Amino acid sequence: MLKRIKDINEALPGMLLIECIYLVVAQIIIFIAAPNKIMCAVGLLAGVIYAVFSSFHLSFTIRKVVYGGHKQSSTLVFGYIVRFLVMIILLALLYIFKAGDLLCAIIGMFSEKIAAYLSPLLDKNRSAKGGFYMPTLYRKRLIPDECVNLKDDNIIFLDSDAIVTSWNTFRPKAEFTHGISYYVINEGFKISKFYKADNSLAYIYCDIIDTSYDAVSDTYIFTDLLADVIIENDGCVRVVDLDELGDALTENIISCELMSDALHKLNKLLTTIYNGTFDNYLKILESHE
Repeated sequence: MLKRIKDINEALPGMLLIECIYLVVAQIIIFIAAPNKIMCAVGLLAGVIYAVFSSFHLSFTIRKVVYGGHKQSSTLVFGYIVRFLVMIILLALLYIFKAGDLLCAIIGMFSEKIAAYLSPLLDKNRSAKGGFYMPTLYRKRLIPDECVNLKDDNIIFLDSDAIVTSWNTFRPKAEFTHGISYYVINEGFKISKFYKADNSLAYIYCDIIDTSYDAVSDTYIFTDLLADVIIENDGCVRVVDLDELGDALTENIISCELMSDALHKLNKLLTTIYNGTFDNYLKILESHE
């Protein structure tokens, strides 16, 4: 059972454990201090049950995006709407049938938020250096259709606008073995320095990406939008994989809207390279090496 739950989302078992502990502790407090014990206890129980449902539903929603090929933004928004409607219906039923205290129900629902913040403490795989905890990072590719949990990447720097990671290649490669990547989230591209086994620079590789983030599960999904830019050590700039971007549009793998977004981001990236401001991104990246 535990393995099946982990297969849905690695953070889910820890969240469920915290929600259960939250329920037990809160119920003890209710039976000690609350004036209307039954109403408060039922309300709290209903709220925590909703939190458990929401945790599962959110995990399934993320899994659909990551592994099922569903559109990121619309799927996540629809998931929020479903959970919100279920919450409203639950509170309405408690109110209409006077089955439980609404305030206690809302307090119970907050167990999901608390579990989301505390669950990394129970997950050693998400512990990071520097005193903070790693969010879950996924790299989603359109061609070939695959999604990889970047659980072995080391997060060096993290804020709302940028993530810097160091990594080793999944599979041995002759041209490079490891590297460091700078996710420029607001601009929509990832800048990486690829290193050979002797630690000499192979080249700089820039991916055009689309980023989705879910705060509750602390999960980032970086979708590779196929267009890439390679900067060789001699300064030569090559734009690659535009044919894949065209194929993706022809085969309805990518929407016109997303293709337009990819091309605008590519233009912005190339503009920074040609006008010299790209060096500012490199300085940030190199400051974390």
